[in-house]
Amino acid sequence: MFHYSSSTTHGIITDSGKKIKTTNVNVENGQGIIKVSVEDHKGIHSDTRRLTKGEMKNIQQHKFMPKLFNKTLTNVKNQKVRGKTSKTVRTTKKVKK
Repeated sequence: MFHYSSSTTHGIITDSGKKIKTTNVNVENGQGIIKVSVEDHKGIHSDTRRLTKGEMKNIQQHKFMPKLFNKTLTNVKNQKVRGKTSKTVRTTKKVKK
């Protein structure tokens, strides 16, 4: 059985304040999940999606995939926070190209 877990955090300072981007990849029992969260002055925005079989195969072979987080990061950027600034927003909408 293949188990894989990875987490990275990047901090960015912009004109409107700081942003912290966290990316997580977990593969257990033949199922994989990608989660991206961005914390800025408006709150925490996050999105989760499942890995495809091809992506899991590339992870098992330790291949670099430069556009792995693009879909989830696009969903996070399109979110709007309503109400309190500390509210966590989750979405499952699909991005059309």
